[in-house]
Amino acid sequence: LREIKKNYAVPRKTEIRDEIVDIKVDAKEMIPDEKVIVVVTNDGYVKRVSQKSFKTSDEETTLKPGDFVTGRFLASTKDSLLLFTNLGNYLYVPIHIIPETKWKDLGKHISNTIMIKEQEKIITILSNIDNILVTLGLYIENITMEKRKLIDKILVNSKYIEKTFNQLIDEKVIKDIMDGNHGELHPKVSDYVDDGIPFVMANNIHDGVLDISNCNFLRKEQADKLRKGFSRAGDILLTHKGTIGNVGYVPEKIKYDYIMLTPQVTYYRVNKYNKILTNEFLYYYFQSSDFQKPLKLLSMQSTRAYIGITEQKKLKIKIPRLEVQKQVCKALIEMDRKINLIKCKKQNYNQLKKGLMQQLLTGKVRVKI
Repeated sequence: LREIKKNYAVPRKTEIRDEIVDIKVDAKEMIPDEKVIVVVTNDGYVKRVSQKSFKTSDEETTLKPGDFVTGRFLASTKDSLLLFTNLGNYLYVPIHIIPETKWKDLGKHISNTIMIKEQEKIITILSNIDNILVTLGLYIENITMEKRKLIDKILVNSKYIEKTFNQLIDEKVIKDIMDGNHGELHPKVSDYVDDGIPFVMANNIHDGVLDISNCNFLRKEQADKLRKGFSRAGDILLTHKGTIGNVGYVPEKIKYDYIMLTPQVTYYRVNKYNKILTNEFLYYYFQSSDFQKPLKLLSMQSTRAYIGITEQKKLKIKIPRLEVQKQVCKALIEMDRKINLIKCKKQNYNQLKKGLMQQLLTGKVRVKI
């Protein structure tokens, strides 16, 4: 044995110490991640129901007389609720601590988990607002997608003529295509004022809308002396530098004599006396995949995304009969009306959420678990 130890000795690979290692376990990691149905009522009853129990019942959930459901939604056991009461307090409730019951059961009052006053009622659930905001966002995306499909469908199923913008200029269908001032004439940041002529950049055009409220402004005396870029009511706007393909419409009722464009934006001005193209159809056509695909393909031929006026004029547009244009624009305008209504609703819910969060962060008593 001594001979073996001498010839084949191997240093010890473990170390013996008298220290005790402090093992820390994240309690949240020990919670099973399960999808459950959570119900909250006005009187403060809450329950966590398995999806199996929910699906096997065809009845409404049990409530006390006079009580009603404030919120019912699908959530994870690792999520938390933020409940707001009529007394201005809020309750932070991890879903896994809510007692699990059957769908037909009444559930447990929140006071079994968190101390609240007898007269307090649950009036708002932040998780509900987040779910509504997500749903409204999906509605907007779906309608926007349907808009694009409608234009593409019309072009497939209708007879049309195909022309370049150069041809439309020659035929006086398009009066002008122009961007903003380059070089030394381009206004500087130091030229911006609080009120004056809107100075429109690419980031002021998004989702088919010209956002004048967030524009910078130039003194009218300075803007009047610029060489080009004077966009007027009825013009269709197209971003062509950096941000490619965003489309806007200069409103017919605008309080400015004109708006001034940066070199990132082009205006397209349709001759209102022409007999083959409406500016409304041009506005919607610019948003179609039929136009956006070749536009973005051409813009990628330089180191930075860009497509100049000369190349823009070479692009083609498919023009159906005037009657078809008016029909499709009528449908698309109605879709835009629905989108705007949903956006207003979404903005209201964002304001509500913001107000609730301000209550949470300032001056209101937190009810601790």
